[in-house]
Amino acid sequence: MNHKESYILNLFFGEIINEPISFSHKFTELKDIHGNDALITFELFNSDWHFPIEQEFANFNSIANKQNVGHNFQACAETGIVRIIYPDFKSEHSYIYTEQVNMFLQSFIAYLLTFFQRRRVILGCPKLTSGELTILAMPPFLAGELIDSIGYGSPSIAYERTKVCLNNALKTYSESEENDQKHIEMLLTRYNETLNLPYTYERVESYWRILEALGHTSEVSDEILNEYNRIKNLLGMRNNSKTLKKFITTLFNYGIVYTDDNVINSFNYRNLLTHEYLNQHTISKEYLSEIFRFLNQSIEFVLLKKLGINRSEHNSENYTLIQNRIL
Repeated sequence: MNHKESYILNLFFGEIINEPISFSHKFTELKDIHGNDALITFELFNSDWHFPIEQEFANFNSIANKQNVGHNFQACAETGIVRIIYPDFKSEHSYIYTEQVNMFLQSFIAYLLTFFQRRRVILGCPKLTSGELTILAMPPFLAGELIDSIGYGSPSIAYERTKVCLNNALKTYSESEENDQKHIEMLLTRYNETLNLPYTYERVESYWRILEALGHTSEVSDEILNEYNRIKNLLGMRNNSKTLKKFITTLFNYGIVYTDDNVINSFNYRNLLTHEYLNQHTISKEYLSEIFRFLNQSIEFVLLKKLGINRSEHNSENYTLIQNRIL
């Protein structure tokens, strides 16, 4: 067996861990030296050098410090190490090993951990080699693609539950059909993108589009239809709205609890953004913070269900808001 190590940025462990957070994944597109599907194990861990950085990074991103004009919201901190343990393979397969393993780390694991901790998590991209012949391979992405901005909120999954939830999510992902895997990856990507958006009204627009897209289905139960008609009447709508129906369908399908005001204000705000984007009211509505928190929690509940993680693992405490700025 071979192994390579690289850095982890911004992932908090909560303590100096005695045993690594380990998980394995079988890559059917990669073959070991014997021609079998490659089973690769990953270990995430920290040290007594890394652990104090968590507190330093938390202090750096404190609310008080964020009030300073010079605060760098793109800052990263090395908080751990990722170790990749992989079988022998033919030297000429170095590029595809490096590509596939790192795409798995960047497109799924890093985004999954970002969701867990509500801050951009970045995993280093080591080059994987095997055999006597050394072939250098550049991964198909650059640092600038990964490090644009860093969201910083309290974790959605407790640090000490990272290993359990990570492995549950990976099990769900691995047992899913390819189309479902791509759907999970895209949901994590869209969630990850919202961490680049500093204001509530920007994230609300993104969240709505995600929830609306999830409700795109030809089958709508009588219960959903009755609820749609009830909300439509509360809104005083005469014409039907596919947008509202899709939104309510998503809330029902994912068991999201809501109030009438949650739905009505979210829908009205979506229409305001659509038809009056340059209206000053779009950034000053009094209910913005309320619908931001509702839609943010809704997206996180969707992700938990998609990943096979029990909702009891979810931490509802998330962000501090000042003048619609998300801190």
